[in-house]
Amino acid sequence: MRVISQNGLIDVPYEMTVFRIVGEDVRMNMAGDTGKGSIMAQYSSQGKALAAVKMLHEAYMDCNALYDKYEDGHGTVVTAGLVQNGIFRFPADDEVES
Repeated sequence: MRVISQNGLIDVPYEMTVFRIVGEDVRMNMAGDTGKGSIMAQYSSQGKALAAVKMLHEAYMDCNALYDKYEDGHGTVVTAGLVQNGIFRFPADDEVES
């Protein structure tokens, strides 16, 4: 999955990125980078930043879960697999409820 910053200037792969909340900011570092990180989004409260990261987690789970249902003669079988697609852009402050 690709993750786009709130302002649209940063585009990173979710699978190689560490996201963290610092105050009201959502920052990211590429895996292995120990610097301050780039700001992906800024919110008016830490609660909104937490809610936005929760949205990110939900988007990742939704785009990576592929369910297949079929009948095998003994009942319904549900299998799960992974797909690598999807884009998440951090929402604006007024689009997030804390």
